[in-house]
Amino acid sequence: MNVKELFDKHENEFLNYRADPSLEDKVHDFVVFESLVKFVKRGSLVSNLAYEEIYLNVDVAEVVNTLSEDDMVKLIRCGLRYSDEHECFVMFT
Repeated sequence: MNVKELFDKHENEFLNYRADPSLEDKVHDFVVFESLVKFVKRGSLVSNLAYEEIYLNVDVAEVVNTLSEDDMVKLIRCGLRYSDEHECFVMFT
């Protein structure tokens, strides 16, 4: 499954973060950062900041091909989004 299909399939999962007991009492941004830091292309995990958004500098294809669909759903529940326009992962600040 490609990244677009994956995020389209689970587009409403961010509404279910309370249904995931493994996310209780966790700072969701750090769950995402911890999971993605090993996929940084080069330099920093954060590639850009824009008004209320953080753009992540990771190899999107490698993330989707390496992590399980359940792991990706957990990250989506934590606020991870995919930007078609910028072809990268994005989070709200």
